[in-house]
Amino acid sequence: MVSAMTMVSRLAAVSILVALVASFSLLIVRPLWLEYRNNDEAIADAGQLLARYKNLAGERARLESQLAQLHDRQAQQGYILTGGTDALAAAELQDRVKAVITESGGAMRSIQILSAEDDGRFRRIAIRLQMTTTTEAFFEVAYALETTLPLLFLDNVDVQSRVARPVAGKPPPEPVLNVTLDLFGYRQPDGT
Repeated sequence: MVSAMTMVSRLAAVSILVALVASFSLLIVRPLWLEYRNNDEAIADAGQLLARYKNLAGERARLESQLAQLHDRQAQQGYILTGGTDALAAAELQDRVKAVITESGGAMRSIQILSAEDDGRFRRIAIRLQMTTTTEAFFEVAYALETTLPLLFLDNVDVQSRVARPVAGKPPPEPVLNVTLDLFGYRQPDGT
């Protein structure tokens, strides 16, 4: 028969062995297993991120093509002044405004070319003009200048009304407007 002392020593040895295996598992195996699992998750996330980046990289060429088409369409539609130099663009602007004022029944009093300025990626071409017109004709001029292509913008508008003397037996005359304004548009800078 196995003595009680031997039994106790075997039980103690088995307890120590179980404690060592548990300690080894908690201190070495479990941290390694957790690190392995974290690495697996990081690799899976990186794989998904890589797949998204590849999709985006594949779309880059398509997006660049669309951007080039938009630039071409914009140039074809004439959103900007087409003169090759600032002076030619200003002359184009003058011709356009003279035609619009004449068609509306107004009279041009003076035109002054303002100095061109860089404005972001474009050159701002501006003129200052004075005209005499009626209220209705001025609305037609402003509408025609701001709503057609190339895009033009009115600025510093000064309108002064002058009433003509009434003639007996006739309806009162429409007031005459003296209008001063700056008109500007944009063109591509030289070399683009």
